[in-house]
Amino acid sequence: MLRPFQSRPLATNGHKLREDGSRPRPVPTAALKVEKWDERRDGSLSKASVAEKLRKQGYTTNFYTFNPGTVFPDHSHQCHKKDSIVSGRMLFRMKGEEIVLQPGDMLEVPKGATHYAAVVGADPVVFVDASKK
Repeated sequence: MLRPFQSRPLATNGHKLREDGSRPRPVPTAALKVEKWDERRDGSLSKASVAEKLRKQGYTTNFYTFNPGTVFPDHSHQCHKKDSIVSGRMLFRMKGEEIVLQPGDMLEVPKGATHYAAVVGADPVVFVDASKK
């Protein structure tokens, strides 16, 4: 289970900042597997609808709300995970890649994969944590 750590500023990790101090949105590559919510196929985006979709894929789910500034330093899990965003934005780093997940994004996190996550922006993140043995 993820546990929030003390808030701290995000490091730039070599990424050049824009003049206003913001970072450009990273572009995902094939190394990161992100599934996008499709309202035509999946219905309206909500905690319940995301959880139902994940349960049909064989996952068990938990819900969390993470406040702005919440950071999860590098860590891994002993099961396959799928991290899903219902609202807010969350930065993920894994496999040498970086992405900002938006509402409706679901990121596969393989068992044992080291990854980093942080809430970005001023809004809390409503998060569906899904695990599969």
